[in-house]
Amino acid sequence: MKTKTILSLCLCLGFMPLLHSEQQETPPIEKRGPRVQKDGERGGQRPQGVIEYLKKLKENDPEEFNRLEKLRAEDPQAFRNELRKNAWGRKENGRSRYGNQPHPLQAEILKVQMAKTEAEKAEAIAELRLKVSERVEINLEEREEAIEKIRNKLKQLEEQNEQERIRREEIIDHHLERILENLPPPPTNE
Repeated sequence: MKTKTILSLCLCLGFMPLLHSEQQETPPIEKRGPRVQKDGERGGQRPQGVIEYLKKLKENDPEEFNRLEKLRAEDPQAFRNELRKNAWGRKENGRSRYGNQPHPLQAEILKVQMAKTEAEKAEAIAELRLKVSERVEINLEEREEAIEKIRNKLKQLEEQNEQERIRREEIIDHHLERILENLPPPPTNE
């Protein structure tokens, strides 16, 4: 009798979550994945990157921070567009996303923007292309140097490994001697 009661109770308890889950609505799945931190002012959620960006902006450029906060309150879509634009470093003043320094090719970019005729524009683009080409070449040379350093290190490790393979027995004997020298005395049964 007890076995049947316990079995019935277990079955009922086993089906309870299924019955309960049918009564509750399933929450919608977020399209962009889970948000990290709550925004206390509006109750919405912001990704951690946006929160960090706004904190830095508040410290480094309070005017811009206040402008964005005002924009957020008045026009949330325009606020999001500004965030996207700033995240890619395309501010009106030509500053890059790598800090407050102007883009390294800002002068050449400005010449392209300010060209009045097609000939001036073509010449400015050619000059910009030359500067971009120079920067790409510098990057490639730096990478080649890094690759060469890695090759040299790999060659050195391979040589070291080969030497140790030749001296394998000697190395084993050396380690064995050190272990045996440092053995503690056997325990005494006194």
